[in-house]
Amino acid sequence: MTESVYSFLSDGTFTLPYQSFGTGDELLLAFHGFGRSSDDFRRFEVELGGKYTLVAFDFFYHGPHAIAENKRIPSFTASDLSGLIEKLLWERKKVRCSLIGYSQGGKTLMGLVHKIPHRIHELFVLAPDGMKKNRVREFIGGTSFGRKLGLHLVKKPDLLHTFIKILRKLGFINEKVKIFFLANTDSKEKRYKVYHSWLALNKYEIHPHMMNHYFHAKKIRVEFFIGKYDSIITLKSANLFLKKFNYPIPLHALECGHDLLALHEKISRIILNKS
Repeated sequence: MTESVYSFLSDGTFTLPYQSFGTGDELLLAFHGFGRSSDDFRRFEVELGGKYTLVAFDFFYHGPHAIAENKRIPSFTASDLSGLIEKLLWERKKVRCSLIGYSQGGKTLMGLVHKIPHRIHELFVLAPDGMKKNRVREFIGGTSFGRKLGLHLVKKPDLLHTFIKILRKLGFINEKVKIFFLANTDSKEKRYKVYHSWLALNKYEIHPHMMNHYFHAKKIRVEFFIGKYDSIITLKSANLFLKKFNYPIPLHALECGHDLLALHEKISRIILNKS
């Protein structure tokens, strides 16, 4: 495997660090989940690196070049990311690329479909966030009162953890999501990472009806992957989401929970049409 060497993609306002894995002629852009990093996609190099060059990004508050957790950046939209990708394709003399994204990264790549459909060849969506509205995140990230409340909770961890437990009791989140939130808010640094990540992506949207149109119009290959036992991004929510499309989208339900990346060999075989 190749060593970690970072490059940087910038438009003057936003900068995304990235690593490249593999030597294949086709370009596969990779987006990690919350609390993860581009290193997640290093494991795909052995299986996919002959066909693809993987370009794996670190999002703003993640990875070794992360923005300080207590620093707020402007809202980052799908238009911002599509502009950066256009620049990357121009630099690499490519017309189209494929995309793979896990959890939060799955939402990230779905938001690109209506922006640069002519650039997308394949879409590999792994346990994606964003298939249904997150009312708590929308409130914290999208309203003035929510932002003030969120910042207050960041500074008051006992109050925050009580708030999370109340959300569980009221049915806004399930038990596994409660555990996920508690684990990701047990330090001041983690709490700021959650808060500022939500603010940074509060205007990042996906549009299923437009995705459906462009899947047809541009003949984009789409593959969905879900863990059968995932209680954070559930199989039920994936089935409901895919009913919005009148385009044949395979749903691969794998024998795992939320950590789909542990089954990278299986996922790679499907991507390469070898399973």
